[in-house]
Amino acid sequence: MSPPTDPNQKAPPEVTLCALLRGRILRESCLLVTTRSTAIDTLKNVLKEPHSFNEIVGFSEKAVEEYFKKFFQNDRLFRKGYEYVRANETLLTACSIPVICWIICTVIRERFSDGADVTSGLEMTTSIYVDFLCTLLDHHSQDLGHSVPTLVKSLGKLAEKGILAQQVLFDEKTMNAMVSDPAGSPFLCKFLFKKRIHQETMFSFMHLSFQEFFTALYYLILDEHESKKYPSGVEYSAPRFAAVVHFIFGLLNGNTRHTLLERHGLLVHSNMRDHLKKWIFEEMSHSYSERTLGFFHCLYELHEADFVKEATEAWPSVFIYNTVLRRTDCWVLLYCAQCCQCIKELYFGFCQLTSEKLAIIGPVLHKFCSVR
Repeated sequence: MSPPTDPNQKAPPEVTLCALLRGRILRESCLLVTTRSTAIDTLKNVLKEPHSFNEIVGFSEKAVEEYFKKFFQNDRLFRKGYEYVRANETLLTACSIPVICWIICTVIRERFSDGADVTSGLEMTTSIYVDFLCTLLDHHSQDLGHSVPTLVKSLGKLAEKGILAQQVLFDEKTMNAMVSDPAGSPFLCKFLFKKRIHQETMFSFMHLSFQEFFTALYYLILDEHESKKYPSGVEYSAPRFAAVVHFIFGLLNGNTRHTLLERHGLLVHSNMRDHLKKWIFEEMSHSYSERTLGFFHCLYELHEADFVKEATEAWPSVFIYNTVLRRTDCWVLLYCAQCCQCIKELYFGFCQLTSEKLAIIGPVLHKFCSVR
C-alpha cells in the first residue's frame, strides 16, 4: 500500500514504521535507531536525511578493569584475573565486547576454582564460547535428563530456525516441540511477554551471539546424511550469516574440535572444510570486496597457519576501506600477515587508522612491498 502521510491513518505496523523512518510522518521528529553494523547499508537506504552513524565500540580498557572488579568482588581474584587478561592482548581486546567480557570472567572464575590454567586455549572468540559451553554443561548436564549431543542438536535446530526467520523470540509451543525442558536449559532465558489482555511465556537465547554460535555448531555436528542442510555459498555471504560463518570457521579448529569431543562427546565433522575453502578462495579473489575484514576474521577464528597461507596466496593486494578499524581487526590482520608471504600491497582508505592501531600491525609492515 502507499505509505501514509497522516500519523492517525491506520496501516500495517511495517508500513507505518517505514513511513516514520523515511520521514513521511512526524517529519520534525528525531529518530534514534540501534542496529548491528551489518545492517547499515540496508538501513541508510530507508532513512530520511540528514542522518549520521555512530559505532559503539564497547568497553574501554579502564571500563574492563572496573567490570572485572565488580564481577569478582574479591581483590585478590580480581587482580589475578585481570592481570592474566591484560597480559594477553587478544583477550583484553575481546573484553571490549560486554557479553564476551562476562563470559571470560565466568570462565576465569571457574578455572580458579578448578585450579586450571587460566588463559590456555582462549585465543579466539569461538574458543571462548566453547569453553563457556563446556563449563555450563559440566554443571548442568547431569540434571538435563538426556545426552549432551541431543540437547545441543535441539538447541542448534531451534537457533537455526530463528536465524533463517530472523527471529529471536520463541513461544512456549515452539520451545516444547523442539527442546526438552526449555525452562531448565542454562542457555535460554524465559520471560513473560505482556499482550493486551493476557501474558504469554516466551523464550530467547541468553544473547543473539549464542543463537549464532549454536547454529554454527548444529551444522557441524550433523552426520553425512543430515549435512545436506549446510548453508549454500550465497548464504555464507548474507549479512545475517556473518557471525555464524565466523563461528563455523572457529569450530573447525583442531583444538576446539578436540575439546568438544573430549569433554562432552560432541563430534564436530570436518567435511564442511572443503566447502568453506572453495567459498573463501572465490570471495577473496575480489580484491575490492567490502567484506575483506570479515574474511580475515574467518581465517583468524580457524587459526591454522597452513590454511591461512593457502587462502591468501591468490590475494596479492588487500584493500580495506570505509570502515572503522578496531583493535580486534588489527590483531586479526597481524596474525594473518604473520602466516602469509604473498600479500604485496596493503591499502587503508577512510578507516580511522590511529597511531595506536598502526602500532599493532607494525611488526608485519615490512612484509609488504607497499602500504598506503
